[in-house]
Amino acid sequence: MRDISQTLSAHELSRAKILIIGLSESLRSSLVDSFCSLNCHFISSDTAYRAEAEKKTPLGTVCQRSLDQDIPIPDETVLAIWRRWFWSSKIRKSFVLEGFPSTIIQARVLDEWLETREQTIDFVFCMDAPKMSEGANFPQKALSDHYRNQGVLVEFVSTETLITFLQEKSVKLPFAS
Repeated sequence: MRDISQTLSAHELSRAKILIIGLSESLRSSLVDSFCSLNCHFISSDTAYRAEAEKKTPLGTVCQRSLDQDIPIPDETVLAIWRRWFWSSKIRKSFVLEGFPSTIIQARVLDEWLETREQTIDFVFCMDAPKMSEGANFPQKALSDHYRNQGVLVEFVSTETLITFLQEKSVKLPFAS
């Protein structure tokens, strides 16, 4: 890991495209409040999937079944839900996605969507995760590697560090090399 001095003004943060990997549900609300106070649109995958399930749509039925059985929602269902959000939302300024993408396939599709809008991800925060050994937690490791290769991964950030970052609107972040 190398240090890259990265300072964001409040204005730059209000235009940032941010992903959060590995955030626990219990810490989500404090981050939501912090991001919303900076006019960043925050959306959680759990919230999106539960909202779809409540609508009792065909996609919602698949979500509910997966949630009930505690198994991952299939990529095609996840991508259909997020595709609708991405293309119907006015996300020209900023957004924070928590829990999406959750697989390398989803990450590559998101990259393609952003590319069509001539946008990119600015930061990917990997939260409070222990160092991943080869083969351990493969989906998260593949995502981390994908965003590390793009130069946007901020590895193993504590929630407190991220909240401080948001409150101060300017901080030096350790980027993965």
